Amino acid sequence: MALTPGLETFFTVSLDLLVIRDAGFKIVKVNPAWEKVLGYKAEELEGRPMLSFIHPDDLAASHLQMQRAQNDKDVNGFINRYRCRDGGYRYLEWRARQEGGLVYGVGRDVT
Repeated sequence: MALTPGLETFFTVSLDLLVIRDAGFKIVKVNPAWEKVLGYKAEELEGRPMLSFIHPDDLAASHLQMQRAQNDKDVNGFINRYRCRDGGYRYLEWRARQEGGLVYGVGRDVT
């Protein structure tokens, strides 16, 4: 997914994890913070289901929150665990909003 040059710069400099996902919960675009926080390069994440990176104990609640983002258009303050490339987990707090057919999320490491 291509962003305008100004938005691409904003996306790149964020310290928080930025993600754009589609209605099928697949990752469309992530920013470089994902590599710094979780160890994954963008190409390892983009096109994959978000749920495949979530701790098994957090899957049901995370799926409900993802559906909520599509139905209510907004999610604030949800915390779940994401798997790091090294196999460990980090706690991330999420804010997300749907616009059109995409959901725009911001995750902050609160481990």
